[in-house]
Amino acid sequence: MLRLFIPFVLGIFFTIQTNFYLSFFDYILFALIGLLLLTAISIRKYMLFHYEWVFGILLTLSVFLSGMQNTWYQNETNQAIHFSSVGRNDSTSLIAEIDGKPILKEKSVKAIVNISEIVVSNNQRVETQGHLLVYFKRSGLSEQLQSNDKLILYSKIDSVKSPKNPGEFDYQKLLKRKNILFQTYANDDKWTLLKRGSPFSFGRIFADVQAYIYKFFDNDNLSKPDKAMLGALILGYVDEIEPSTVQSFSNTGIIHVLSVSGMHVGLIFIVITYILKQIPNFKRKKLLDISISLAFLWVYALISGFSPCVVRASLMFSFVVVAKSIMRYNNIYNTLAASAFLILVFNPYILMNIGFQLSYLAIVGIVSLQPELDSLLSFKSKILTNIWSLITVSIAAQLFTFPLSMFYFHQFPNYFIITNLIVLPLTTVIMYLGILLLFVSPIHFIADLLAQLIGFFMKLMMLIINWVEQLPYSVAKNVPFSTFDLLVSMLVVTCIATWFYYKSKVLINIILGLTILWVSWSAFQEYKAINKTEMIVYSMKGRTAIDFINGKYHIIVSDDSLKNDDFIKKFYLQTYWMNCGLKQPEYIGFDAVKISKEIGLQAKNKLIQFNGIKLFLLNKDIDFELSEKQQLDYLLVMNNSWFDLEKIQAVFKLKKVLIDGSNSYKTINFVERKCKENNIPVENIARDGALILKINR
Repeated sequence: MLRLFIPFVLGIFFTIQTNFYLSFFDYILFALIGLLLLTAISIRKYMLFHYEWVFGILLTLSVFLSGMQNTWYQNETNQAIHFSSVGRNDSTSLIAEIDGKPILKEKSVKAIVNISEIVVSNNQRVETQGHLLVYFKRSGLSEQLQSNDKLILYSKIDSVKSPKNPGEFDYQKLLKRKNILFQTYANDDKWTLLKRGSPFSFGRIFADVQAYIYKFFDNDNLSKPDKAMLGALILGYVDEIEPSTVQSFSNTGIIHVLSVSGMHVGLIFIVITYILKQIPNFKRKKLLDISISLAFLWVYALISGFSPCVVRASLMFSFVVVAKSIMRYNNIYNTLAASAFLILVFNPYILMNIGFQLSYLAIVGIVSLQPELDSLLSFKSKILTNIWSLITVSIAAQLFTFPLSMFYFHQFPNYFIITNLIVLPLTTVIMYLGILLLFVSPIHFIADLLAQLIGFFMKLMMLIINWVEQLPYSVAKNVPFSTFDLLVSMLVVTCIATWFYYKSKVLINIILGLTILWVSWSAFQEYKAINKTEMIVYSMKGRTAIDFINGKYHIIVSDDSLKNDDFIKKFYLQTYWMNCGLKQPEYIGFDAVKISKEIGLQAKNKLIQFNGIKLFLLNKDIDFELSEKQQLDYLLVMNNSWFDLEKIQAVFKLKKVLIDGSNSYKTINFVERKCKENNIPVENIARDGALILKINR
């Protein structure tokens, strides 16, 4: 199975990254399959086994092209009837159906809708398909929207914008991997409900079942946070968990506990297997075991929301159940590959899902490396043996997920062994007690007792997590980790795991060589960071921010609110600062008087000089005079300031005018027109993205 899985994944990955596929590839694929069958028949008929390599090459190419083809055709925008290919104007409206449960936000209701028809001129309807991200203005009307509701949209559709700042969160890429490339914002007058969704639709039934089961946790002996935690552990119902709790789990290396995953499915499988073993053997016992096991696995997958981790685990355990029932030897790697293969056939874009990647890497690390680590030490005590097994499971999983975790999250929980060693057994106890609570909730005195026990273990678990989180150096945060770091670290981890099997000196040399390469690359990046001098004018709607960078130090010129706006900094700025190895910035206002020899910056009367570059901030008006005209490299128009070109040119000799996102469209258009009329170079930062000026010292 692995021989099929690897080229299939490579085909998917290639197409996602390049969106490259030609129609005649379909004919090549059919020809390859024909040659494949002909080669297989010829080898068997004429005993030409020394030509099996030809069969292997044809098979690999066929599977690779199959991965490409599957990915291409499942990309909605490549379909001729996608709604983006139909001409639209101001009078065009869209017939849409809400796909999944709408999400309530502070000022909007977020929903993904499936466009089935476009109503064009003369009330003609054109059949289409494709998903659209809609932000409804939050109101009493939009809050009532549910899965499968049918509605008509009149709002303007825009493509999801690409990032405009270095290191900015790439929301476009995230949505693209979910087959969504367009979005719209709809006030109450821009949509009309046509029909309520059927209560018997799959999505509605799942949501109702999950909500119904969640009510079984209503108990006076369970606090609201405990109930929320129990819902997350057993049902994957994470809506009511406090963000601070999620952050604590992340900082201590046990965030996987909060998302229903393979660990949870494994615990369910252990219970099912134990119960079935208690039933005496009879003629149809094997068929009964298979049926009950598969039923419980997939019912649990249903109520937990069919998350990729649960689907993967349910498929894997399903293969295990079937293989054992027919007495067939099942290789765990082939089982994993088969489960992933099936998931990717139905949704190739899930390959780029972070949870999907990390869950498979964790389980591969556990099954391949944990037995080898476990054999390093042996104990006579069963308790010590179990403790050591838990430690090796944590090490194996963390080692294999380390490269991707660092690449995506740029942090590492240093005390993950402590938390996993203590919290995982507690989680197991809480899960089993929670499942038992579901069954005995009508029997109040037993339910109350179980709820008290669950509450006690919850408090104990959170006490341990908070204690570990408060330890010095509990988490390494904001660690730069580039694509090069990812590739080299993955090679190192692979070599380490392989060495446990082959004990080869060549592998030791490769690991040392890769480590030296990695350290050398890091030193080179550090050298570049120390010698970096840049001025960046960021592109942010309704806000001005200019970054003056010299080495690892930098000063931000902005309004007072940016310093305390953690969301804006995290979304737009901090990734770039982290990748450059910058220290925390110093913030100054637009009118500040500042001299910094360390940065090479002087600021006075909105005129900023930075390593030979002169920038003037046009905020409101020019309220000073100069004895003679000054040569100005850049004039930044901000906050809808009046652009009096004659007055400006009386003070400055302009080289270039900049317009940022703090201005309205009216101001931006006016300034652009004035500059073009007077042959002055102008750059629209609001539209085109941040200005990044690299300065040679």
